[in-house]
Amino acid sequence: MSSTFGSFEIGRRAIHVQQKGAQVTGQNIANANTEGYTRQIQHMKAVVPAAVPGVVTPPGYGVEVSGIDRLRSEFYDNQIISALTGSHYWERLGETLGSIEVIFLEPGDMGINTALSDFFDAWQELSVNPESFAVRISLREQALTLIGVVGGIYDRLDDLKYDLEKEISATVDDINALAREISELNKKIIFMQAIGTKSNEMLDERDKRLQELSELINIRFIKKDNGGIEVLSGGRILVQDDRHFALQARDFTELESLRDCYLIYNDMDSMLNITGGKLKALLQSYNEELFTYQRAIDELVYELVQQVNMLHREGYGLEGSTGVNFFDPWEVVMPGEIVIDRLTLELGEENNITRLDLDKRRSHMLLNADYTIDTELVPADTAAGAAVAATYSLNRGSLVQSVEVDADAALNSSMLFEVTKVGDDHVYVNYYLYHTDKVSGTTSYGHGVKKLATGGGANILTYSSENGWELELGLQLQAIGNFSVGDKFVVAVTAESKVDDHALALSYRDGSCLHGLVLDPGKFDSQTNILQFFQLDENSGEHREVVFYVTLGDFAAETNAATFRVGPYHPQNINDYIHRAAKKIRLSKDVLQDLANIAAAGNNEGVGDGANALAIARLRETKVMQNGKATFHDFFRGMIAELGVAGRESERMALAMYAVVNRMREYQESVSGVSLDDEMLNLIQFQHAYNAAAKYMSTFDQMLEMLIHSLGR
Repeated sequence: MSSTFGSFEIGRRAIHVQQKGAQVTGQNIANANTEGYTRQIQHMKAVVPAAVPGVVTPPGYGVEVSGIDRLRSEFYDNQIISALTGSHYWERLGETLGSIEVIFLEPGDMGINTALSDFFDAWQELSVNPESFAVRISLREQALTLIGVVGGIYDRLDDLKYDLEKEISATVDDINALAREISELNKKIIFMQAIGTKSNEMLDERDKRLQELSELINIRFIKKDNGGIEVLSGGRILVQDDRHFALQARDFTELESLRDCYLIYNDMDSMLNITGGKLKALLQSYNEELFTYQRAIDELVYELVQQVNMLHREGYGLEGSTGVNFFDPWEVVMPGEIVIDRLTLELGEENNITRLDLDKRRSHMLLNADYTIDTELVPADTAAGAAVAATYSLNRGSLVQSVEVDADAALNSSMLFEVTKVGDDHVYVNYYLYHTDKVSGTTSYGHGVKKLATGGGANILTYSSENGWELELGLQLQAIGNFSVGDKFVVAVTAESKVDDHALALSYRDGSCLHGLVLDPGKFDSQTNILQFFQLDENSGEHREVVFYVTLGDFAAETNAATFRVGPYHPQNINDYIHRAAKKIRLSKDVLQDLANIAAAGNNEGVGDGANALAIARLRETKVMQNGKATFHDFFRGMIAELGVAGRESERMALAMYAVVNRMREYQESVSGVSLDDEMLNLIQFQHAYNAAAKYMSTFDQMLEMLIHSLGR
């Protein structure tokens, strides 16, 4: 290479390298306005000659291209992807909240708040003119208007829910399509790197697809040595080299709240925890936001029907009718209920207690009054170690065949079983144990899960306490066909007592113990014991909680009677009873068919009495919502205020995240963007270097020509 001809090789390489540099510069200039294009730069290095013993090392072999790389910051890339995920989440969530605001039409004359005000105004007018049929017609129409407004808004929320369902499906399809494209680009990039080359344009395209994917779902990616990347989302791999794992949206109903939900799974049947992007906003909108506002309407309607019906049943119509509901009552049946006729106050044919001695007040007092229940005395000689079983069966079948208790037991304990699963020949139960200490009177509680077999043989259950007492039961259950999920049964062990004392049990008709609690008056001289069960008014459809307050003074004589109070029942999970209440609300047939049945009067004696209509009108200012903390209007206004605040917060966060995206893109552009001024400067440099290399070649050509001509002479 140190020869004259070697110098031509140096010139040739120089020309090719400078020409390649000019081509890279031309590629940058050509894509100066191409979205997603990253500026490329050519790296050059001197060709180092090999060391040969005894040979003088030449100055070099010229220049060669060591690589063509993209000028791009991975830090800014990660920041852009993160900001895009957040911005599209807040933007899409804000769109949903904005749509809900439009549907509610608040504030305005066409919304629920105005319709509710007009409804109570109509009752106020009726209290002034209780005998006017025109006013009664107006009240009925205002009620129908309120029902229509509530139902219309609920329907539009259902329509929005349906649109979200379709958009979730379309978004999942878009994610799968982008994941497929990224996996295909991975395959090509890995292949090219394997054969010793690469395509910066493919890398740009993959980066662009990653940013598009980050707008839809939260992702992070890991670059691998083979040139491919792994994309992860929601704790699962979405793309791995040339493979992608397709996602699917699955719908289900959450049993506790009865809400419809969507979850995202991959084709390996693994659930993803989606935390950002458009898909997260859609899932949150469908699973939470719409449910929240529909549930709020349901709560408002449910409580309105309950309160108006309760007062309306107390009043009297123009022709003396009473006990009439203004709205149709709810028709939800609970297992193990006690049915009491609202007019005669008599038990239904199927009930769970021995006898009710109800005082003869008006029927509506069933909602808030004191009543008595007969009790049963258990002789002491049969109390020790004895056991009884009570059944709360959905199909009213017998569940327990026999019970065996440790003969040495001297306990005052009860164990409540609730069936959670039914198998071929066994049931799974949750059990709750209650034990009252005979000395201190304190009560201990225990809880566990047990599998019980049916069809013969005893199921042995042993429970030990920290205080040293132990309860051992042997249960033999009836046939498996008698059981349903939700069934309850109780085993109660009575206390051993003195010969002259009696253990007392609150009993059902079959003599079994109510909730398994057995009272020994000789030991409970300072205790007040509370028991409860549930009752359904067959005509009104309302559930009530019945609570017993039992004290020693109730058992002073042989003819004992325990007092109890009946009040409105508020279940722990209100959605079990008010689910889609806004779609169920109807005027009762009594009111629709005869306006005279509207109970405006407080009694059946006076003419022009509007006391009951006034009481219903005053519900406007009565705090009946949220456990007596808010009126109907306060509750609804609070819901609308929360909606407005959430909408503004989404808008603010979307703008903030977009500002971050724009700033990060500016920073990235300063690194990877094409500057025409810089490229023109580079082009001039490559041009002059190319010209110099060509001049170098020309000079050595002249030298070679001179050498050949001189030797030829």
